[in-house]
Amino acid sequence: ENLYASRITCGPGHGISIGSLGNDNSEARVSNITIYKAHLSGTTNGARMKSWQGGKGYAKDVTFEDITMEEVHNPIIIDQNYCTSADPANPKPCKKQTSAVEFSNIRFKNIRGTSATKEAIKLDCSDTVPCRDILLQDVKLTFRDRGHKHKHTSATSLCNNAKLTGSGTNVDPKTC
Repeated sequence: ENLYASRITCGPGHGISIGSLGNDNSEARVSNITIYKAHLSGTTNGARMKSWQGGKGYAKDVTFEDITMEEVHNPIIIDQNYCTSADPANPKPCKKQTSAVEFSNIRFKNIRGTSATKEAIKLDCSDTVPCRDILLQDVKLTFRDRGHKHKHTSATSLCNNAKLTGSGTNVDPKTC
């Protein structure tokens, strides 16, 4: 809790992630986190929060602000249903669990740049403990399609069970 990180330059690499939270049905307590002024290039993730199914507790009052991204694979991602099988060679679907780490008051502000994948924003929240008070403000992400001579095209978003604060202003691609 009470973490302020600024002027981060990252890439290539994993990116900035809060999580995995709630692994092995554990309890998480994350609050008052600010990531301010970051530049990510060629990373797997940009501004990411993830929790395992079956966890409990909370992650609240988190801000990602003034972040530029260049060819980031998951620029903005909340994954409250994270799950992986133990054997990558023989993956099995994970059993659906009803408990989850609660995500609330998460802010993504002034985030700009390019996504290396078509889906630039992914808000995948729990059916039973939906994310709430999520704010996207001044977000502009385009898809840099390497298959078409580095053409910049519209990106897409995915939204499951996320309750946004207001309608958000200046958000591209639109979500929820």
